[in-house]
Amino acid sequence: MNAATASLQGDLVGVSTALCLCLCTAGLFVASRKQQDLLLSQKILVWVGNHPEVTAGQVARAVGCSSPTARVGLDRLTKEGFLSRRQLHGGVRRYSLVT
Repeated sequence: MNAATASLQGDLVGVSTALCLCLCTAGLFVASRKQQDLLLSQKILVWVGNHPEVTAGQVARAVGCSSPTARVGLDRLTKEGFLSRRQLHGGVRRYSLVT
């Protein structure tokens, strides 16, 4: 039974249960996504700490994500003060751990 069926039948307990399950599922998805982001940040920090002056492409290959995802993670960690970024000629950005 879903919320719509329960509603049509006037089953308020069924509606309540169905909506609760939907909200719980949504909460688990958000928690799972946050855990994935945290794990990726940890992988990036470890890799950059062991390989200073790396590019986003190198990080992406090392931690198993796309280059855009690596750039978002690197930019977030730079903004939070964990990494430093150095812009080279030609627009190449190199990242290192802040010491």
